[in-house]
Amino acid sequence: MITKLSLLSVATVALVAVEARASLVTNGTFDTDLTGWQVNATGTDVVPVAGTARIGQPGTPGTAILSQFFDIPAGTTAVKISFDYEWQVNPPTLPDTFSVSFDYLGGSVQTLLTEFSSAATFNSTIAYNITLLLPGLQSGPGNGFISFQLDETNPSVGTRIELDNVSISAVPEAGALAVWSVLGSVGMLGMRRPAREDGEE
Repeated sequence: MITKLSLLSVATVALVAVEARASLVTNGTFDTDLTGWQVNATGTDVVPVAGTARIGQPGTPGTAILSQFFDIPAGTTAVKISFDYEWQVNPPTLPDTFSVSFDYLGGSVQTLLTEFSSAATFNSTIAYNITLLLPGLQSGPGNGFISFQLDETNPSVGTRIELDNVSISAVPEAGALAVWSVLGSVGMLGMRRPAREDGEE
């Protein structure tokens, strides 16, 4: 039991070490407004407010896109993506659409999230996270890309998305293999049972 707990502790520490790597995106907490991000908006806008990014403006139909290119280190086999978002103001009559996409050099665009205001929970923060494999990743500057988009259709009552804590961290192959190796050792120990001594129930 002591050995198993020790290995579990090592696995936990290894996993934390892998996931604690610095985020690949610039200014994911929006502490310096929209530094490092690109805004593409038609009829609406993206504005920084108190360490967050507000995508879209209520009552202004249009499309607001907040995006960033970033560098994924060579040899990376997976990335962990996380962010917090919140639908704000009021549900409109016609549904607005929030979508998030990710792309990398050598791969294809992946839609991480598509959510309609008609099915969303308003004024409550949602923490999103996912780990993606990166088969065929090619190295080079700006080989990663993430985009947050809000399409607004309502001329009077509308919505906005408040975005914060955007983080993308590389999961190196060596680190991932180390974690799985330790977890495999724990699993093997779990399959073993010590021989019972005479008289032991």
